Formats: sequence, C-alpha cells, structure tokens
Amino acid sequence: MQKHEWTQGIDFFAFDTLCSIRIMPYSRSAAAPILKDAWETAHLVEQTLNMFDETSELSCLCNNYAISFPFQASAMLYSFIEDNLRIAALTDGQFDFTVGALIKLWDFLADNPEVPAKEKIADLLQSVGYQHLSLLPERRSVVIDCKGIQLDPGASGKGFALDKVSVRLRQHHVQHAVLDFGGNIFTIGGKWDAVGSPGGRPWITALRNPTDPGSVIGSVPLVDAGIATSSWYEHCFKKDGEVYYHILNPYTGFPLPMELKSMTIISPSALYSDILSTAFFVLGLEKGMRLAEALKEDIGTIEYVAVTKDDRILSSPGAGFNSAA
Repeated sequence: MQKHEWTQGIDFFAFDTLCSIRIMPYSRSAAAPILKDAWETAHLVEQTLNMFDETSELSCLCNNYAISFPFQASAMLYSFIEDNLRIAALTDGQFDFTVGALIKLWDFLADNPEVPAKEKIADLLQSVGYQHLSLLPERRSVVIDCKGIQLDPGASGKGFALDKVSVRLRQHHVQHAVLDFGGNIFTIGGKWDAVGSPGGRPWITALRNPTDPGSVIGSVPLVDAGIATSSWYEHCFKKDGEVYYHILNPYTGFPLPMELKSMTIISPSALYSDILSTAFFVLGLEKGMRLAEALKEDIGTIEYVAVTKDDRILSSPGAGFNSAA
C-alpha cells in the first residue's frame, strides 16, 4: 500500500465554511465509521450553536427565554456558555459573546453592508453584557436577567467543535490527525510517516499575511495543539474611506481601533485558541499575556504570533515561528 493511501479523510460544509478531517494510518474501510462519527459530532455542534438557524438550541434559548427564569440547557450548550462566560469575566467584558444582536445589525456578510445608525447601536447596547447571564450548575440551567440578549458563537464555535470532534477521534484511538475547520486547526499527535519515525514530525501550518492574504508571513509547527487567527481582513468593508471590521467593542458597539492586524494563538485547546485569538485582538499583547498566564494552570502554555498595525511580527519563544522572509 502506498504511503498516501494510509491517509483517509472527509470534507464537508459546516459553520458557514469548508471543513476537513484527515486521520492516519488507516485503510478506507477502517476509517469509514470513525470519520462518520466525527462528521456527526461536528454537525451536532453546528445544530446546537447556529445563531442563524431558529431551530438551534442556541436560538431557542435566545428567542424564548423568560427573564430571570432558568432555561435548562443540554450539556453541550451549557459547557459552551460556561467557557465563554469565563473568558468574558477574566477580560472584564472586553471579550463578550453577548454581542449577537450587534453582529446581526452590522451584517458584515451582506453584499453591501452599511454602517448602522448610532441610535440603533445605542438601543442594542442595552442588551449586551455577559453579567446578565448566570449559571445554575446543579440544574444545568442558564438564567438571563434582561430582554434582548443574543449570543454570538462566531469567536468560539469552530474551536468548540474541533475540541468535541478531537475527543471523539481519541475515543476511537486515533493517534495522528489534522482537523481544519475554515482555518481553525487542531492536530492529534504528529504527522505519521510510513517511512521513518511514525509521528515524529510536527504538522506545519502556514500563517497568512494580513496585509496581503494571498501570501504568508511564515509557519509554525503543531503537535497535539489547536491554532486560530483573528484578523481585520476576514469580514470587513470600507465606507467613506474608513475600514470597518467584524471585531466589535462590546462597550461602544463599533469596531475596535486597529492596534493589531492579526493575532494567532496556539494552545492545547482548539476552543481556547479560538476565543483567545479574539480576546488578544481586543486586549492587546500585554493584557492578553496576563490572561494567558491566568489560564495556564488549566489549559497549558499559550503561544502567539502577532502582526502589529505597522507590520511588525511578534512571536512568543515557544511558538516556533519560522519567518517566510
């Protein structure tokens, strides 16, 4: 059997993006039930968290909750909310997933997006704030104390899904895999090679140049790690000479001033890589590293590669960044 035949995979559309899962070393027949289970897990997460599907559990919570009355959530939705609330509290609300109504108002994915009226933004800001949510662990329930709260999974949903799928793969005893959900990546083990040392080589991931997304700034190695990047170019538009991008200030309802062009986070958790890439973008490097230190005991070491607004590339020593220059 040729080396490439040991790699089996599946490609599918979810989370409004192309997703791929590759596992090795497996024959096609041995991989089929594993990949089917992984696909089903990914779609279960999407069905739970899709803010644009009125039948999703997340939408049912946001559209049907009664003020100050417990909403019993599935284990999946409850853990998703719990993780997001933790980061929101640690950042004093500068990262806040309750901005869903504002995200829908700005509608960055529209063909011709417009800058919303300040009055509409001010009105929706009354329904933004993680402090309006509380959890009842003994009842696995969520309590919301004001009207109009809309939760946005955009900064954490793909990472959450990657962690859930990787758990399922490990339960099938998969030791070598790479998962790519729209640029959010998680690796299990190293890259298996039938010739030489199995699992001895890291996966190499290229990092886009935020100034010229068709090129790369360099690469980083990954072994048992998740990587995610937040950048201004992902969803943005220009109006009257000013660029508006999709990362909003939860206190003003407007995009943040650009201090960083892109922020890449590498950590043992795809979820926290996803969340922290946005949180660092909001906080800046200095405050972001203090947040990383606060989380280190629970999730392990967090590494970064940042591109500043003046195109300097900064990276932590453990990131293993290899410049393309």
